[in-house]
Amino acid sequence: MMILLKKNIIFLVLALCCLGVILSVILNNDSSNAEQNEIKGPSVTRDVAVQTAKDFFQLIEVEKVELRHLTTEELKQMPMEAKDKTPIYYIVKGKDQTGSKVTVYVSSDNENHHFKN
Repeated sequence: MMILLKKNIIFLVLALCCLGVILSVILNNDSSNAEQNEIKGPSVTRDVAVQTAKDFFQLIEVEKVELRHLTTEELKQMPMEAKDKTPIYYIVKGKDQTGSKVTVYVSSDNENHHFKN
């Protein structure tokens, strides 16, 4: 009788351990899937993009700001260090100190990746 009771206790402990491992795997898998499916926005804000255009390209008047995928021609103008990064850029249109129309491109992931047209 005592041997049977010990076997049942051992079986119960093993079953609980297995259940714990299974639950742990399921819960960890769900959280990693949630992170993978999380929608992420740009790291750079619209305001930072505008400030970058003002600081680096002397934009004094901003007429329009949009966030979009660069066209094929615009992709060719990307800085070399940004070529393998995101092609989503803020396009800041405005005028510089001389009154000339300027278009500035600022990466949505890194404000240090910028250029003008």
